[in-house]
Amino acid sequence: MNSLNIEHNHIRSFLSSISLTESQINELTREYPNIIELCIEDRTNEIDLSKLYGIGSYIIKVIQRKIKNSYPLINIMSAFGGLLDYRTSSLLYSKYKSINEILKKMSENPYKCLCSLNGISFKTADTILLNMSRRYETNKNNMIYKINPNLEKSYDRCLQALLFILSENELEGNTCIKVSSLKTKVSNLVPECKHFLKEILDAVKHPECIYINEELGTVSRTITYNTEREIAKHIISALKIKCNTWIIDTSKYRKLDNLTLTDEQIKTLDIVCKNSISILNGSAGTGKSSSILELINLLKGNRKSFFVSAPTGRAAKVISNYTKYPASTIHKLLQFNPSTDKFKYGKDNKLNCDIVIVDEISMCDIFLFNSLLNALDFNKTKLLLIGDNAQLPSIGAGNVIYDLINSGCVPINSLSTVFRMDNGGILTAATHARSSTPFLKSTHSPQIIGNDESYIFIPSSENDTLQKLKTVYKKLLRFGYHPKDILILSAYNKGNLGTNIINNLIQPIANRNCAQRNKYITLTFKGNKPKFYEGDLVIQTRNNYKAKKTCTHLQDCQDTVFIPNGEIGLIKSIDDGNITIEFDENAVTYSRSELNQINLAYSISIHKSQGGCAKVVLLITPKSHTFMLNSNLLYVAITRAYQKVFHFGDPLTINRAVMKKMDFRRQTSLQDILLGIHQDI
Repeated sequence: MNSLNIEHNHIRSFLSSISLTESQINELTREYPNIIELCIEDRTNEIDLSKLYGIGSYIIKVIQRKIKNSYPLINIMSAFGGLLDYRTSSLLYSKYKSINEILKKMSENPYKCLCSLNGISFKTADTILLNMSRRYETNKNNMIYKINPNLEKSYDRCLQALLFILSENELEGNTCIKVSSLKTKVSNLVPECKHFLKEILDAVKHPECIYINEELGTVSRTITYNTEREIAKHIISALKIKCNTWIIDTSKYRKLDNLTLTDEQIKTLDIVCKNSISILNGSAGTGKSSSILELINLLKGNRKSFFVSAPTGRAAKVISNYTKYPASTIHKLLQFNPSTDKFKYGKDNKLNCDIVIVDEISMCDIFLFNSLLNALDFNKTKLLLIGDNAQLPSIGAGNVIYDLINSGCVPINSLSTVFRMDNGGILTAATHARSSTPFLKSTHSPQIIGNDESYIFIPSSENDTLQKLKTVYKKLLRFGYHPKDILILSAYNKGNLGTNIINNLIQPIANRNCAQRNKYITLTFKGNKPKFYEGDLVIQTRNNYKAKKTCTHLQDCQDTVFIPNGEIGLIKSIDDGNITIEFDENAVTYSRSELNQINLAYSISIHKSQGGCAKVVLLITPKSHTFMLNSNLLYVAITRAYQKVFHFGDPLTINRAVMKKMDFRRQTSLQDILLGIHQDI
């Protein structure tokens, strides 16, 4: 099969995937559009190097070697008449290992086959398959694969569209959807095959992938509903256990250094001692940290073994800093193995300790929370969940802390008294934001709150915000702050005052390496993606369960590690189309094709910032962000700083935003299941 069957843009995609630069690709495809064929057939002697700027004999040999190593993918692309791009072909080959198996799976159910690939959504698969179907007649002589001409109106298309809608619904935090809403969404997405929906919504026909709750009139993915049900069973089981009570005199632990704990704080110790599962809920400044520190003193004083954990690395680092006790992510606690996609600790191998303490539980989705519960034997191990019900719910599916608190099933201690508010500007502003109390004067002058002057409001218009932001950022660098000490927050990623624009603005100020115009790496053909330089701060934008560890003489190059969504790292080196990023204790290497899972992190969204902290926060809340802004979002943003907050915006906009509370309700089943099971026992 020759490369002439592959479309020009797919040839470019293929050449880019083997780490050729854009200029090299331009030169080769202009003069030799059949470059793949020439390399595979050892006809590189036909290439006139004098026609190619910047490409010599050595580079041609390297290109030929890389193309030959990728020959199976070229065969796959040719088998589909060039209508499959390199990335899709590569994903198919990685999963099915042979062209015959790929052709078999694609013939059996092309939608299921493509949608099962990591990184291929239904919409992407639909575009690929409908494009194939429409162009089949003109390409069939060059194709081994025979496509179903009625694919657009097929049952399989409707089923995969439905599953896609359920998955997208989960990305919005929900775990189920009303049947009426589902019907509307299916009709809008795939009107040509919507008539199959009634047949598909037969609970008996697809119990392995779709669950219908007829009583509530909702539809879920079966795995999602079963996960919530399993969580509920774990919770109720823990509540029934009476043998795991600690007889400890908690009054002995009222003194913490020079601080005397309140009755409200001491209650946390009582609840933990008496119950197998409990919740500590407290907002900023209510003494939650003191309660946890004294709990740890109690555990140490009574020889109780314990683990401290959090959903993300940044959140684990925060609790570790104030407890002075090593904390880990839940993934690390349960010893997640990327090569097997499994945890070491689970149903058949329980954690061995007296109590597990989990901070920032609001960030935990139902799947991770269930994995944690699976690893606990509540007859021996207690669980304390620490949260702040004024913070934002998890990015993933579910509303764990909200559902647990509102079910009324789980013992909870909510701290309500705010300490030291008058002295601390950050705490004062955060408390006002949380309690929906307007706190800024209607003036065009800067405003400073707190005796420590830790909250500084800088009035800014849509037109001058970025200039004022630059001025403050440069001053902070001159005062000795490092870019990793400064976090710029915005409610939006897109728009004139979104994180993307801000990152492009701050990058050359924060990183001098940007002056080296030829020392960067970026995604080819993605004009909206940034250029990455050595020394850049970057954020992981989705979970990477199999990030490749950077090779050293002490490490096996095949080792992989989990890098969670939201983790911030530093680019240590860029070499030969690869990028090495240091995420705390892990250094990982990404190829050019993997850059779509990272972004610059000088500025990140407020949602992404939850669980982390920085010495200084620069908060952008312009009038144009009014729709997104609310009390809870401002509260989270302000409490990310532990030294200073510089807040840019319009006083009226902010005072209005604090009056608006976020609706924490999501479409979930956990609370209903919990209440149902609780009533049965």
